[in-house]
Amino acid sequence: MITRIVGIAVYVALGFLILAFIFSNRELVSLQLFPFATVAELPLYVALCALFATGLMLGLLHSASVWIGMQRKLTRAQRTIAQLQKTANANPTP
Repeated sequence: MITRIVGIAVYVALGFLILAFIFSNRELVSLQLFPFATVAELPLYVALCALFATGLMLGLLHSASVWIGMQRKLTRAQRTIAQLQKTANANPTP
């Protein structure tokens, strides 16, 4: 029960921090992507949140690729262990 209350309090505090960030960064900024000729005018908090979300997604993709590689190594190691145990059981030493 206490952990649930603490969790809710953390989420409420995080919500207030996000709202404070949004209200303090409402001024418009113009963004221009190099190869394109268009200029986008949007609030600073939108640009920063989009940048944060992009970094988060890239980090998640990287960690997922590392996790998949580790899972492959683990599967190979488990197969090798199973084969070694099978050969050890088939040829017991006196």
